[in-house]
Amino acid sequence: MQTERITILASPAAKREMAARANSQGLSLGEYVRRRALDDEELSPEQEAELEALVAEVNAAIPRMQASFDRISETVARLRAENDAFFREKGIK
Repeated sequence: MQTERITILASPAAKREMAARANSQGLSLGEYVRRRALDDEELSPEQEAELEALVAEVNAAIPRMQASFDRISETVARLRAENDAFFREKGIK
């Protein structure tokens, strides 16, 4: 297979970041850049499974977060009413 050289310019920080990402995946910097440049955004089966698990986790957490926000809103409303009553009683409001 014949190859040709492609030169790209990057800041030292960007090069360090790319090299670190390549290293974390066990790839050379050149192989990492080639894969990223030619990537069609297709996920591996492992990545797809991990993404599905994360989506399921987030979806399961949403009702709990909504309930928590509802409790917070109720607490704020109750405390506001208590503060208003306290200040009215003291003749401040």
